[in-house]
Amino acid sequence: MGNDNNSGLIKKSSALININSSDLTTNQRKFMNTFLYFAKQQMKQNSSHKFKVSLSDFKNKSGITETNKPRLKKEIKDMQAKFVEYNITSKDKERWGVFPFLAGVDIVFNTETGRIDIEYGLAFQVLNHLENPNVYAYIDLGIVKGLNNKYSIALYEISRDYYKVKSKKFTIEKFRSLLGVGDKYSLFNMFEKRVLKPAVIDVNQKTEFTLSYSIHNTGRKKSHITLFMDLKQGEQLRLDDISQEKNIVISETRNTPSINQELFDNLLSHGINEDQIHEFTDDPKIGEQGIIYGFNYYEKNLKAGKIKDNHSGYLAKAIKNGWGKKSKQEKKEDENKENIKEARRIKLENDNLIKTLEKEYDDYLNKKSKKLIERLLVEELDEQISLFLDGATDTQKNLFRDKYSYGFISYIKNKFFSDESLENFSLSKNIDINKLNLEIVEATKTIGSVRS
Repeated sequence: MGNDNNSGLIKKSSALININSSDLTTNQRKFMNTFLYFAKQQMKQNSSHKFKVSLSDFKNKSGITETNKPRLKKEIKDMQAKFVEYNITSKDKERWGVFPFLAGVDIVFNTETGRIDIEYGLAFQVLNHLENPNVYAYIDLGIVKGLNNKYSIALYEISRDYYKVKSKKFTIEKFRSLLGVGDKYSLFNMFEKRVLKPAVIDVNQKTEFTLSYSIHNTGRKKSHITLFMDLKQGEQLRLDDISQEKNIVISETRNTPSINQELFDNLLSHGINEDQIHEFTDDPKIGEQGIIYGFNYYEKNLKAGKIKDNHSGYLAKAIKNGWGKKSKQEKKEDENKENIKEARRIKLENDNLIKTLEKEYDDYLNKKSKKLIERLLVEELDEQISLFLDGATDTQKNLFRDKYSYGFISYIKNKFFSDESLENFSLSKNIDINKLNLEIVEATKTIGSVRS
C-alpha cells in the first residue's frame, strides 16, 4: 500500500467508521476526518501528540466554505464537548467505547506567519486506532467534502468499510445509529424519505459505488435493512494511485425524465443513474410502463433472494430486456380474470339485493298474515262463544265474558298460532278453519261449569 498521507486518503479504523455520531453536524463529521488526516501526517514526528494545522488548510481539506470565522471556530470547539460511541457494530473485536473526539483545541493567531492555526489533541482511543488500526478502510477526503450531508458521509464510509462482502445486513436501529439520525424521523417511512433515499442517491452520483437496499420485516414490523454495495462498471479501487484531490464528476444536469417522481427516486436509490433513466424513457419499446414492469420484476426476485450481486445491473437488464413485461396471452388472461372478478362482484351485489328484498317482502307478508289471523280468530271465537252460550242466562253470559273471555282468546291464539308459526306463515297457505273450530270447542268444554 502506498503512502496514504500524501494522497488525500485516510487509513481509517473500522471502529472510527462504525460510530454513533448523532450529536455531530455535517461540518463536524467532515472535521473529524480532516483532524485525523493531519494528525496522521504529524504523528511520527510529534511524540507529544499535539497537532497543528492552519485554518485555511483545514477548510480546504474538509471542503468547508463557511466564511463566518466566529461560527466556524465555535463549531470546532464544540467538538470537544460532544461524545462519540465507537465500534458499535463490533467489527473490530478488541474494544468498544465512548470518547470526546478532541482532547483539547485552541484556535490561535500566529503573529509570525499572520495566519490562524488550529492546535489540537485527540482522545487516547482515537490515537490508538489511528496509529495501529486492526481493521480499516481508506476514506477519500476528496469525495467526503463533496457529499451533501452527514448521512451521505456515513453511508459512503460504511460502503468503503464493507464493500468487499458486497452486502451487509443491519438492524434498522443499528443502521440509524450508524447514519447519526438520533431521535429524528422515528417513523420508518419518514426516515426512508428524508435520510436513506437522499443519501443513497448522493453516494451513487458522487462516488465509485452503486448502492441499493432491501427492507426486511419481523412480523409486521420493519426490522432489518440489507445494504448492497456494487462498484460502478469500469470502476476500480486503485487506492495507491488515487490523486491527492480526486475530482468528482457529476453527470451534466438534464431535465428530470417524464416519469412518476417516486419511481424516478426509486430508480436512483437502486443504482440507476439519470442517463440510464433517460435512455429507458426515450425508448418507445420501454417507457414508463416498461420501467414499472422491470422494477416490479426486480423487486420480486430481490425479495425471493434470487439476486446475489450487482443489483443495479440486474435491474437495468430487467428493464431493458422487458423481463417483467407480460405477453399478449398473459394480458388476455389477466383481462379475463378481471372480467370474472367483476362478474362475481356484480352477482354478489345482486344476490344480496335479492335477499334484502325477499326479507322485506316476507316481513310484509308476516305482518299482513298476522293481522288477518287475528281478525279471523276473533270473529270465529265470537261465533263459537255465542253458540256455546245460547242457553245461558244473562248473568251467566256476563260472568263468562268478564272472567274468561280475554284469557280464553289469548289461550287459543297462543296455542294455535305460536310466534314461530306466525313467522313462517304465508298467504299462499290455507287457514284450516275447521281445525281452529275444533280447538275452540275443545277449549270451551273445559269451562262447561259455567252453565247452570
